[in-house]
Amino acid sequence: MAYFIGVDTGGTFTDVVAIDEKSVTTTAKALSTPPRFEDGIMNALQALAEEIGITREKLLRETARLSLGTTVATNTLITGTGAKAGLLITVGFEDTLHIGRGISKWIGLPESQIKDYSMASKPKPYIPKELIRGITERIDWKGSIVCPLNREEVKQAVKALVDKGVEAIAVCFLWSFKNPAHENEVGTIISEMYPDLFISLSSEMAPILGDYERCNTIVLNAYIGPTTKEFIAKVDEDLKAKGLNFPMLVMQCSGGTTFGSAVTPAATFESGPAGGVIGSRFIGEQLGLKNIITTDVGGTSFDVSVIADGAVMFAREPVVERQAIALPLIDVASIGAGGGSIAWADPSTGLIHVGPKSATARPGPACYGFGGTEPTVTDACLVLGYLDPDYFLGGKMKLYPDKALDAIKKVADQAKLDVTRVAAGTYDIVCSHMADLIRITTVQRGYDPRDFVLFAFGGAGPAHAAVYGAELGVKEVIIPSAASTYSALGIATSDILHTNVLYDSSPIPMDPNRFNKNFQTLEERVTEDLNRDGIKEKDRTMRYFLEMKYGSQIHVLRVLIPRKRYRAEDMDFIANEFDKVYESVYGKGSGYSPAGRFVTTFIVEGIGKVPKPPLLAHRLKGRDASAALMGKRDAFFKKHNDYVPTNIYNYDKLRAGNIVEGPAIIEATKTTIVVPPDQKARIDEYLNIRI
Repeated sequence: MAYFIGVDTGGTFTDVVAIDEKSVTTTAKALSTPPRFEDGIMNALQALAEEIGITREKLLRETARLSLGTTVATNTLITGTGAKAGLLITVGFEDTLHIGRGISKWIGLPESQIKDYSMASKPKPYIPKELIRGITERIDWKGSIVCPLNREEVKQAVKALVDKGVEAIAVCFLWSFKNPAHENEVGTIISEMYPDLFISLSSEMAPILGDYERCNTIVLNAYIGPTTKEFIAKVDEDLKAKGLNFPMLVMQCSGGTTFGSAVTPAATFESGPAGGVIGSRFIGEQLGLKNIITTDVGGTSFDVSVIADGAVMFAREPVVERQAIALPLIDVASIGAGGGSIAWADPSTGLIHVGPKSATARPGPACYGFGGTEPTVTDACLVLGYLDPDYFLGGKMKLYPDKALDAIKKVADQAKLDVTRVAAGTYDIVCSHMADLIRITTVQRGYDPRDFVLFAFGGAGPAHAAVYGAELGVKEVIIPSAASTYSALGIATSDILHTNVLYDSSPIPMDPNRFNKNFQTLEERVTEDLNRDGIKEKDRTMRYFLEMKYGSQIHVLRVLIPRKRYRAEDMDFIANEFDKVYESVYGKGSGYSPAGRFVTTFIVEGIGKVPKPPLLAHRLKGRDASAALMGKRDAFFKKHNDYVPTNIYNYDKLRAGNIVEGPAIIEATKTTIVVPPDQKARIDEYLNIRI
C-alpha cells in the first residue's frame, strides 16, 4: 500500500493525514512539542500508524510522498530566538530598515490600535544598526554598473560581522534585481571566507522593485534561516532513519511544495494556513464549488481566506509579524481567536474580552490539566456542554470540568456575573470576532458572503462555524470529513511549485519581442527546477502572470494570462485583462485607462502535478440518523438562553444521506460539531457535514 502523507505542525497540535491508493483517508493528532517540534511530528506519525494498524516504520517505508507544513519560522520570529544576523547594503542606505515606509507605524496592527495613534509604532528590525554595513557599489535602474564593487571593503565588513558573532548575512543592493552581479560576487566572497555561514541574497529571493520590502524579506530569511534549515534537515534525517525512502517535501506560503533541501526558509511562513486553503480548493473541485470562504480555528488563531471562481487569492501587500515582505503569500487573514484564546474581564468596566493572548499547548486551557489556570474558549465550550470530557481526541485525552469552572469563575467574579453567562459570553464574543474578520475579508473586498459556501476546519472550528456562518448568511457551512486535520490534508494534496520572477517595467503596449523574451527566460529557469525535481513532462503545467498597475499608482495587481507567444495585436488583450481584474477588486467603473497601463513584473509558475487519489464516495443510506444517536446531554444555546437536552451523535456511525436536526452535537474522534437550534446537518456522499 502506498501512502500520501501531509503533516501540519501547529502551535498547539501537530496534525497528520494519510491517503492510500484506494482513497481511504486516515487522520491523527498529537500535542506539539515546542521548541523540539520534531518530537511532536514523530508522535503524530506514531498515532497515525496505530490508527492504520501498522508500525510507524512500516508506514514510512510504504509512503510514496510526505509533505510538511511548519510553523517553526513563524515561531522563531514570535519568540525572538532567530540567528544573530548581519546586513550588507549599498552605502548610504544603512538606515533603510529603521526608516521603513509611511505605513510602517501601523502595518500589521489590529484596527483598534490603528485608530489609537498613541499605540502606533514602527516594528523593531531584526538586525540592529551595529550589525549593518554599507558597501561601496552602485547599479542604476537600467542594470548598468555605475560604481564597481569594492571587494576589499566587503571582506573587511564580513570579517567584522563574523567577529561580532553573526551566524547569517543578508545582502541587499540597489537595483540588484536588474543586475545581480554585485550581490552574486559578494555571495561568492562570503562562501569562500566562511563556507558554513548562512547567506541571503535579495536578487535571488525577491527580485522586484521596493527596497524596504526586499530588504525585510532577506533579513527575515537570514534571521530564521539557520534554525529553519536545521529543523527541516533534522526532520528529514529522522524520517529517513525510521524508514522513509524519499526526500521530504515542504509546504510553501505560495501554496505549493518543494523539496526540503531546496526550500527557502522564509517561504515556509504561514505554510499551515496555506495548506488549508489548498485543501479547500481540492475538495471544492470534487464538490463542484468555486466560491469558498475558508475558516481555520486552531488553538491560537482564526485564519480566513477566500477562493473566488476557483482561484486562490494572494496578498497584495504581504505582511509577516508586522514586517512588509516581498514573497508570494496566499492571502490569509488571522486574529488571535482559537480554542486556547484567553477570556478576561476589564478591571475598570467588568466587560469580558477574548484573546488575543493564548494559552498555547503548554500549559494550555485549564481543562487540559497541564497546569493552566486562565479561562479559555475551550474551557467555555466544556462548561456549556459542547464537549464531552471523556471523549476529547476520541477519549485519548481527558478534560477536567472542575478546572474549567474554577478558571471561568475567576472572570465571573471580576465581571460580577454567573459562570454560565461568562462561558456563553466567551463563546459569543469569539464567534463575533470570527464573523467580523470574515466580513473584512469578503465584504470590504467586494464579495458578498451569501454567494459563497463556508468551509470550517481546524480542531476547534466545527464547534463555532454554524454560529458565525449563520450570522454571515452564507449558502451553507461545510465541515470536511477530515476537518480537524484539514491543513494537513491540503499539504498532502499540494503540487510541487516553483515560481520565478523578473522585474521589467514598461507601458502597454510593450515590444512583443521583449515581452516574449522575458517569459522565455523565466520558463527556462522553471524548467530547470522541475528537471531537478524529476517531474515528468506530462505532469508539468506552466502559468504566466503579469503584475500591472495604472500610471501614477503604486500598488500592483496580479493578472493571469494565457501561455502563448504574444504579438503586437495581443497588447490590447493584455490591457483589457488588467482592467477586468482591477474592477473585480476595486469595483465596477474604478478603472482609469487614460492613466495608461504599466507592466512591472513578469512571473512564471511551474507546477509539478503529484498524484491525488479522488475522494471516496459512499452510497446514500437515507435520512434516518438514529443509529448514530448516543444519548442526550444538556447544552447551552443562546436561542433558549438556557441549557436544553441535546442529542449527541457519533460521527463514525453517521452514514451518507443522514440528516441531523439541531440542537445537536456530533462527536468525532478529533473534533466536535455543534448544530444550533433551527439548523440541520446533512451528511453528503463524501461524509462531509453540510449545515
